[in-house]
Amino acid sequence: MSQLLKRLLLVALITPTFAFAQVAVDKVVAVVSGEPVTQREVSDKAALNARIWDLEAKQVKADPKAPAELKNSKKPTAAEFQAAALNEVLQDRVLMNQAKITGITLSQNDLDKQIEAVAKSNGAQNTEAFKARIISIDGQKGWDGFVRDMRYEMTVARLLEREVDNKIQVSEAEIDKMLEGAPETQPVAVASHLYIDGVGPKSQAKINAAKARLNKGEDFATVAAAMTERKGSEKPYETFLTDESMNPAILKALQTQTLGSAGNVVKTSNGLYLFNVTERKDKPVDAIARRKYVRELIKQSKIDSAQDAWIKETLERNKSSIVIK
Repeated sequence: MSQLLKRLLLVALITPTFAFAQVAVDKVVAVVSGEPVTQREVSDKAALNARIWDLEAKQVKADPKAPAELKNSKKPTAAEFQAAALNEVLQDRVLMNQAKITGITLSQNDLDKQIEAVAKSNGAQNTEAFKARIISIDGQKGWDGFVRDMRYEMTVARLLEREVDNKIQVSEAEIDKMLEGAPETQPVAVASHLYIDGVGPKSQAKINAAKARLNKGEDFATVAAAMTERKGSEKPYETFLTDESMNPAILKALQTQTLGSAGNVVKTSNGLYLFNVTERKDKPVDAIARRKYVRELIKQSKIDSAQDAWIKETLERNKSSIVIK
């Protein structure tokens, strides 16, 4: 898990602050290409990692399906967290230095836009509201760390894209092999829906009112256009019935609901649905689009190992630039 994702997880769960004892916090513990690494920086990263370990351990113990070996995992010692954090910091510094050498840059405008996008995706109205939330949980150092981690993630992503991702090749033979035996058609449903946000009593009352109107014979499109809380959902669209990423309750309704009927209310964690499925059919596969999709799948399957190998080689090549104090 990246440092940025760790910080976002802490913000989402509003976890109390945890800190290691700070001893000689300004002591320089290493130097990378002439730039110092302080004990404070390492300790902050170690503390963050420890907090995430505690959160994940709590989630694993609460999961009845979690393997016993995970539930019985022994928490690393403070010294082990410190050692791992030092390695992370050293790797970060080497990669950022490599980005600098190869001319990878990140403008303040690009950074600000991404921070704003992350803020909104985490339920904040704007960056300032998100900043205030982080500071209330983890202080100014938490916000400074978030911005630093965001800059690092974006810069290294650009570095890896240039040095690794863009150089990965996928042959036509690899695509042919993956497509062996693939069907020439895929089942789809033509449907529209009415959506009510939330699952509480008020939302339930709204969906029941819509259902009552439909039961009286009103046209689905008319009722949906008047009552849906998702603009445009009343218009028919095609959905693949093999899409495993779809909510199971929604997929089941699309697969089994009687054609032309409003069916039963479908409840999800975010809201309530009524579907109108008007047709199910087998749709010919777009061969060009499918090959493009498969090419990307194969490329993505190669990326992680290729990136790991490149990072390992880069760290090995830059060992002489690291001095441990």
